[in-house]
Amino acid sequence: MGHIFVFVKLAVPFRAARVVPLRNQAERGATLFEAALAIAILGSLLVFINAMIMEETTRQRDQSLGRDLQLMTKFAQQYLKSEYSDLQNQLASLSTTDAIMEISMQTLVDAGYLPASFVQNGEHLNSAGQSFVILVRAVSRLDSGNPQRTLTVAEIDVNNDDQVDTDLVDGESANDELDIESLLVTASGNPLLPQHGNPAVVATDLPTAGYVQTAGVANGPFGNWSLDISPYAALDSYPKAGRFVSLLALSGFGVLDFWHSEPNDGSHAFPGNLFERCPGFSGRALAECMTNNDVYTDLRFRSIDTDDDGADDLFPKISGLLKITCAHSSNELAVAGTLVVDCDDVRLNGNATIDGDLDVSGEVFAQRFIASAIGDQDLTKGIYQGQIIAMDGRREINKPDCQDGDSEAMILIAPVAFSSPDGSPIVGLKGFAEDNTDKWKITLQAALDRDSNVDGQADVVELVSSDDYALALTKCG
Repeated sequence: MGHIFVFVKLAVPFRAARVVPLRNQAERGATLFEAALAIAILGSLLVFINAMIMEETTRQRDQSLGRDLQLMTKFAQQYLKSEYSDLQNQLASLSTTDAIMEISMQTLVDAGYLPASFVQNGEHLNSAGQSFVILVRAVSRLDSGNPQRTLTVAEIDVNNDDQVDTDLVDGESANDELDIESLLVTASGNPLLPQHGNPAVVATDLPTAGYVQTAGVANGPFGNWSLDISPYAALDSYPKAGRFVSLLALSGFGVLDFWHSEPNDGSHAFPGNLFERCPGFSGRALAECMTNNDVYTDLRFRSIDTDDDGADDLFPKISGLLKITCAHSSNELAVAGTLVVDCDDVRLNGNATIDGDLDVSGEVFAQRFIASAIGDQDLTKGIYQGQIIAMDGRREINKPDCQDGDSEAMILIAPVAFSSPDGSPIVGLKGFAEDNTDKWKITLQAALDRDSNVDGQADVVELVSSDDYALALTKCG
């Protein structure tokens, strides 16, 4: 069969294609770019916020560790101060060879020095799971070793009556004294890295708090003290690296406490750290104190009657003082730059006595200063010549010409004016005199409230600005 093809013409109206303007295409592309940029910025912001949260969490953790260490140190110091004599006898009654022992926090609870809520199962743990323990050992005050040797029980209790021998606790240093060295330590738990341990120590605001960064050595805040703790190595609670160590008592210093005095009612007061900035100040005095790096405190000498003769012991010698000021009870005005020693008997050297007034006015430049009234006594050895040295200018001074064959040139450097190069608080100062034959070169170094390399030590810089001055005291001695 054949096919029949039919062609039909369809009438379809023509419609031109719609052209999208280039401007609209550009706007659509810009919108996509802006959305992608917003997502990127949001992501970066989330990362930044997360970093801030982690940093704040870390800071809060370090602060919490520091506050915990501060509080436990204070409780331990309180216990040790009140129980010092009893602890000496406990050391004498030990069944071990060496007079060394551990004290748990439960012991402080039982004795009423620590609230029971602070311990669980007899322990107090910090946030790193480290338990607090007090370590105590007996040492000899006359032992000049560093560290001092731990005494044996037989050495402190010769007559075997479970009491320290009387001659070791009679207050007479000449025949030796039994001193207690004691530390508050953390043991067990997780070790803390230096970037957490060192800031936690600083957060305690205690000069006696410390951290073990290197095994066997404890360091205070900004490295202001260092202690070899190896004598405690045989104890179960010996603090390894990453733990805390607070000084409680040291030979020759007694308990390093923070009390001014104890109330008459027998309770224990906490008036604050003796090294605290500007204690008890207010108003203008407080404002002045807070604007400098001075430490305001008093040094007072308290006599005791060790020989029971009814009179206080005298101080045969007080040395190492740069300045003495007196409290005036009369209306007499103090004169700047003048020290008045109101004593009938003034002894300058040996047993020589000067009756009446000794008045040396102005500056003395003589190479020898002979006092004929007291048997031609050479006073040169007791007279300093002072010079103010600018650290940004002349930093060398001549040595005195010591013609006396038994004398040698001596120098003492004391910082008198200084400023921090970058505004960081200054936590320590040292003055040095470098020996250059007939001269000394003077330098000042400052330890800053900063630890750039996280080594547990304060950053040390040399002070060389126009605001830095040192006092150089020279003499023949």
